[in-house]
Amino acid sequence: MGTALAAITLLQLGGDGRRVTQTVNWLVEERCREAHWLWRWKLRVVDNKARFDAGKYGWGWVPDTVSWVIPTSFAIIALEQARHLPGTDTPRLRDRVALGREMLLDRACPTGGWNAGNGVVYGVALKPHIDATATALLALQGWQEHSQVQDALCYLAAEAPKCPSPYSVA
Repeated sequence: MGTALAAITLLQLGGDGRRVTQTVNWLVEERCREAHWLWRWKLRVVDNKARFDAGKYGWGWVPDTVSWVIPTSFAIIALEQARHLPGTDTPRLRDRVALGREMLLDRACPTGGWNAGNGVVYGVALKPHIDATATALLALQGWQEHSQVQDALCYLAAEAPKCPSPYSVA
């Protein structure tokens, strides 16, 4: 996730173009464990307590881990912001962003919003978190036609006013 936040910061501050491009390229190429066929098999057959499509993956908190909602959201935001740079708006970047967005939609909580990583574990719908939901919605701008986005907006509108945590509200 640090790489995505660094990319967003560099893009906003007009950082060194070469470093921004390197950062963007790293984000495009980064693959979580679900990207490997053996992990997808393991998550479908052996470690299947969480309900999600392992073929839809985003980014993890650190390399060589599984996808999580917040790092995936920040990576999508960074890559979308980088598309205006010369040579970065490639089919590979667009495909990687689309895959990350599909992962977010796949892992939404059934009641609306997003938890840290999955929406259902052991057959139980998890409670959404305000921070993960808000970050995912930022990454899904322009995807309002999806029911997961509409449900998340309703969740956030209902829960944010009741939240005592400055971090979550921010």
